[in-house]
Parts: sequence; C-alpha cells; structure tokens
Amino acid sequence: MKKYILIFLISIISVNLLSSQNLKDILFNKSYGLDFIGLDFSSAKFIGSSYEYAETDRLKNQFIPNWNNLFYAQPEKFDIGKFMHKENVNINAEYIQEINSNINVEEMYSLKPYKRFSPDQLQEIVNKYDFEYENEVGLALIVNSFDKLSKMAVINVVWFNTKTLKVIKSIRQNTEPKGFGFRNYWAGSIFFTIKNLEDELLTIAKKELEKKEYKSWAKWKKK
Repeated sequence: MKKYILIFLISIISVNLLSSQNLKDILFNKSYGLDFIGLDFSSAKFIGSSYEYAETDRLKNQFIPNWNNLFYAQPEKFDIGKFMHKENVNINAEYIQEINSNINVEEMYSLKPYKRFSPDQLQEIVNKYDFEYENEVGLALIVNSFDKLSKMAVINVVWFNTKTLKVIKSIRQNTEPKGFGFRNYWAGSIFFTIKNLEDELLTIAKKELEKKEYKSWAKWKKK
C-alpha cells in the first residue's frame, strides 16, 4: 500500500513540476539546463527507393549512429547550446542509439511524401525516452523524413519534461541537405536544423521578452 501511495505522490510532484515550468525560462534563460538526447530516426522515412540511399544495413547500423556522433566528433560545428544561447546543455546523444537500433528496416522507405507528425505522434515517440536525466527538460531532434528527390529533410525539435515525458514544445524544421558524399550531404541538413533554430528562437524572443531582455539574449555568445 505504501508503495502505491509513494508512486501516486511522485506522479503529483511530476505534474506540478511540469505546470511550474515557465516556457520563457526554458527557451530563453541562458543558465536553464537541458539534456540533449540526439537524433531519433525510429519513426522516420527515407523517401524514394532504397537504391537512392546507402545500403539498408549501412544506413541503419553505420550512418544513423554516425550522424548522432557528429555532436561529439564535431562539437564546435554541431554546438546546439551555441545556437540555442544555452550555457548548460548536457549531450547524451548515445541514449537514442538503442531506440534507433530497433528500427524495422522494412519500414524505413516510402515512395510517397511522408506526412508531418501530429502532436499525438510526437508524444507517442517521446514516451519511449526512459533514460536517466540531469535536468528537468530534455531535447530531442525527431526526424520525420529525408527526401532525396525533393532535397529536403524534415526534423522536429522537441522539448519535453524529463519526469513525465510530456512534450512541452516542438518546432518543425525543413532544411535542404548540403555536402559531399552521402554522410555529409544529410549531415548538412542536421547542421542547418540547429543553426536555423537560432533564427526561430530570435523571432519568438522578440515577441515574448521585454526589449532589454531580448537585446541581452540576442547578443549572447557562448564563451
């Protein structure tokens, strides 16, 4: 009985934590920490035939892990904290590898353009993020699709409560891939997803922050 009461109390605390989280602080407080868990390809589609991409086994077992490794291998370029104006982003891109390793290769491709994820679909994806966290808020890049014919990647930037796994906010980014070679070509889209996020946040900040706050946040540079 005590066990169930404890679980109930923890649930109440988690709900209260979510309701007390101020979105303005989450997005624009430079010292507000985030746990970044990497690129989630578990529900992504590669538009076109498999022949237009790398060999299926290499795509799943080599390239997808390699794209996540960019946040470690090239930290200055793929510095998500810099583009989000954050001093404390805990990089745990290896967390998502287990989820990506369970991708069904028979469902990776589609000949039709893939529909954008609904809020319910994003929430269903985030519900699988049962990891150990250091901060109250986590961040994931949830890949919707890579479309070689249209030269477009669609990636959702998703903030979520690490206690309840409730999605707090999402921003969908459509970016054009650039680069030489298959790996670098789509790595270009990943880079522009986080780089362009800065412009998205600047637009939001201009609406939500006082003029003095906005100027301070906009001018911030990572040391």
